[in-house]
Amino acid sequence: MTTVPVNFQAIAPEIVLLGCACVLLCLGVFLPQRAAERLTPVVAAGGMIGYNFGPVSVSVWGTQELSSTASGGTAGPPGFDSAAITKGFSVFAQLNYRIWAPDAPAAPVAPRFHK
Repeated sequence: MTTVPVNFQAIAPEIVLLGCACVLLCLGVFLPQRAAERLTPVVAAGGMIGYNFGPVSVSVWGTQELSSTASGGTAGPPGFDSAAITKGFSVFAQLNYRIWAPDAPAAPVAPRFHK
């Protein structure tokens, strides 16, 4: 049985995004409503694109906050809530490159002279 080689360095951003999404989903589902409202106030959508150029891989992803709320800021004048949360579009990029890797094994050399 043969296995497919997986380059985990190339798929690391996707793994991190999926892991964070799972954690936030579990927080929203299993925490009491009051605690979940404080910990998960942002709904966002995004996309990611990446390419592996051999020794270098590039990933770029963007997110757009669709809904976000905040409350419970510091005390201020009556009627003023100082809690703030950013809304908008965010772009992130990641560049990975290999600093060192073991050399490929040398191909066996056939002898030039036969007895």
